[in-house]
Amino acid sequence: MFDVPNDIEHRFRSSVQNEIVQSLSYPEMDYRYEDVVEAHPETYQWVFHEEREYHQLGSNLSGWLKEVDGVYWVNGKAGSKSTFMKYLPDTNQLRDYLGLWAGDVLLFVVSFFFWNSGTKLQKSQVGFLRALLFQVLSLHPDLVPGILPGVWAMAYSDATRLEPLSLIFRWLLSQLMDAFLALGKQTSIPINICFLIDGLDEFDGNHDDMGELFKELTTSTHVKASLSSRPWIVFEDLFASCPKMYLQNVTYRDIEKYIGDRSNRSEQYRRLTDKHPEESLALGKEILEKADGVFLWVKLVVDSLLNGIRNRDEFADLWERLRLLLKDLETLYCRFLGLVQSISMPWFSQVFQIL
Repeated sequence: MFDVPNDIEHRFRSSVQNEIVQSLSYPEMDYRYEDVVEAHPETYQWVFHEEREYHQLGSNLSGWLKEVDGVYWVNGKAGSKSTFMKYLPDTNQLRDYLGLWAGDVLLFVVSFFFWNSGTKLQKSQVGFLRALLFQVLSLHPDLVPGILPGVWAMAYSDATRLEPLSLIFRWLLSQLMDAFLALGKQTSIPINICFLIDGLDEFDGNHDDMGELFKELTTSTHVKASLSSRPWIVFEDLFASCPKMYLQNVTYRDIEKYIGDRSNRSEQYRRLTDKHPEESLALGKEILEKADGVFLWVKLVVDSLLNGIRNRDEFADLWERLRLLLKDLETLYCRFLGLVQSISMPWFSQVFQIL
């Protein structure tokens, strides 16, 4: 048997590894992330504060990021949690705090956004695991032989016989689950991983199984996960002993700032406020109290009120608009369709896509 030069063998192995990694991806993998609305400027900055005020409202996220393993549960209503979860990985502070946890070890931050209105893969456990493994293995393909040994052996063997590798990639849930758990147990390549997962409640499967999967994975000292969901009993029970945050308790100031910034940019609203300052304050207070931490609801309400002001609505009309815009988002969509002033369907379609 002829010896193969090391550089040729390395390139060959890299080629096989990369083809396995690419087979995990699918086109709509990032669609949900791209559709989630961006956070308003200067909102959510409190999340990295360590003041006692925030400690009383929920477990300190910055402390968990820099010191603690395991699961951190973000509890929020529809229309609030996804914006928050999208904000986190875009901040320098997240990396800084996680760097204190990881130390000198290579750090990966991996995210996924479930979407119950998306494709079958986008809301399935198979699609979820493929997306997470793709992100991790793209950053370090040398992990492939260790966490996917059966797939690796078959792909390597077929590649040496010049057979097409694509024929063997039929990803099964059992394969992906084994690989995901092996990722947490492997020690041959030192890495620390933080998973940021939005929308466990939008997962099309057994929620207990998904929660237990992450609890088992994060028993490893080099893996942690921040998971978000709506306040369902199944998640309250699953994460009862985990550090957690209730978004509706800590977003009051962010929503107040958003309302103020949007309103102050409207010249018509400023003129109306100058004439009726007490009515303006009362209306803003009512929106804050009804919002219950749901940014999407606030956005839709402010859009509607400013639209009314442009049409010369008085405060009595604005109060009536607010009365019609119910807190429950699904009911809100139906209510929008019935408003006297028609809403263009392209815009309405975009609103649905935000969720």
